[in-house]
Amino acid sequence: MGWKTLYIENGDKLSLYLDNLKVLSGDIEHLYLINDLTMVIIDNPVTIITTKALNALSTQNVGLILCDEKHLPQTQCIPFSGYYNNSESLQNQIKWSAINKNIFWQHVIKAKLNNQAHILRSHSLEKGTIIKIEEFSSSVQPGDSTNREGLGARLYFWALFGKDFIRHKDDVKNACLDFGYSLLRAQISRVIVAKGLHPNFGVFHKGTTNFFNLADDILEPFRPIVDDVVYSNFKESAIFTKEHRHKLLEVLTKRILYEGQKQTIPHVIEKIIDSLISFMNNGLIKNLDFFDPVLYDF
Repeated sequence: MGWKTLYIENGDKLSLYLDNLKVLSGDIEHLYLINDLTMVIIDNPVTIITTKALNALSTQNVGLILCDEKHLPQTQCIPFSGYYNNSESLQNQIKWSAINKNIFWQHVIKAKLNNQAHILRSHSLEKGTIIKIEEFSSSVQPGDSTNREGLGARLYFWALFGKDFIRHKDDVKNACLDFGYSLLRAQISRVIVAKGLHPNFGVFHKGTTNFFNLADDILEPFRPIVDDVVYSNFKESAIFTKEHRHKLLEVLTKRILYEGQKQTIPHVIEKIIDSLISFMNNGLIKNLDFFDPVLYDF
């Protein structure tokens, strides 16, 4: 899998040239080796991309995202194939047991709550809230039957952005959160497909109109990474600008601490999905460790 994210924000033309994606900006050409790419984000309504380029990106499982007029990711292109044994993998996924799903979700929510507490602690915010969220993490039941996630989320966002903060409100903080979450969700989705799984068949999320239920499951412990970037850079911003988007795009180029080593976020996503598959198919729970949400540069 590649490692570069290409962000197109001008009215460029994208086409295939040998094994490269050619980006034509006026009279200037740029070539990007497709094998180096992990994602292409098009954030301009007049950008043109050829069918050959689309097929080449799909064949190499490069994520392609189209943004709407508010510059938020709106559409993601998912290839039909990309794994050598799709049929068997999908059959196994359909048979994943409810018991194992509940156990995995317990680990996901514990990791998410721990990461939320870590972010609050790193900014010296409301010690009482940190203690409470850590208590929630230690008492998460299989399937999060007592809704520790929901209880923790309200306290967490109040501590981070103030008690007047409302998730999904049409404001800059929520626009930044949605943009950052969508980038990670797209990255997770492309790995899910590359591993022969279907993103619609979730562990916990089961939305009938949501094509990315499984991606949303895996996304949960990664969300505090985006929250931290927004808190540290944009909590007082009045307008959602390209500087916000560029800063959030940098998240995909950073590293986090996983299994005692600093690893790229795309690589950590891949290893966590490998752990999910191993646990669901073989019951091997020892590899379900999650990560430290602090970002590191290369």
